[in-house]
Amino acid sequence: MSLFDGKKAALFDLGGTLIIYEGQSWIELLRIGIRRAYSALAGHGNELPEATEIVDGFADYLRQANRRARTDHREISFHDECRRFLARYSIEDSDTVGAFVEDIYAPVAEQLEPAQGNVAALEFVRSRGLKVGLVSNSMFPAQWHLDEMNRFGIGDYFDVTVFSIDHGMRKPDKSIFLDSLESLGVAPSEAFHVGDRPLEDIGGANSLGMTSVLIKRDDLECPEDIKPDYAVDKVGDIVSL
Repeated sequence: MSLFDGKKAALFDLGGTLIIYEGQSWIELLRIGIRRAYSALAGHGNELPEATEIVDGFADYLRQANRRARTDHREISFHDECRRFLARYSIEDSDTVGAFVEDIYAPVAEQLEPAQGNVAALEFVRSRGLKVGLVSNSMFPAQWHLDEMNRFGIGDYFDVTVFSIDHGMRKPDKSIFLDSLESLGVAPSEAFHVGDRPLEDIGGANSLGMTSVLIKRDDLECPEDIKPDYAVDKVGDIVSL
């Protein structure tokens, strides 16, 4: 039986599936970005503590904010968290906060690359007559990711894009998948979802009765209680399923 039998739509994750964000560890990229943002803040005459306090302090602040929100799958806004953190140092100008956010994200954006076979996979899905949706967890502005998708030539393949920053809930919450499926006009049983995270992508898809496809990663093991219907090494491999 083929992955595509009886299917009317395909959903894809973005980071780690269609675009590779993990050239360096997230925490290291975050620290590089915070150091860059600190230099910019200090250069504009803001009174700040030592760089280490800002770098370590913000990394810990963000970690705790994520931990609190994700107990019930809520998404946080990176911009809002930066604004709250900088308010501790009496920095509240909106332009300054916006620049701080962009400086922190810049090292992530600079090391992005397309996942092997991403265009071939999307082309193949389209050739089978399926609708295509994107379901992505992100605390960053959706427009940044849409721009990245266009940068790598995959933006036009999607009928629907749903980002957790706009939806409010993160995968594996059922609601973010259902939002995409309802927009596409298909039932969960009529769609499959492709992603690289066992809990968020596979667990979320399985909870709705969707067919699930795991992009295997050496740094993420799939728990015994989460079983993908298919597992592949890269997104381009789905054309052979």
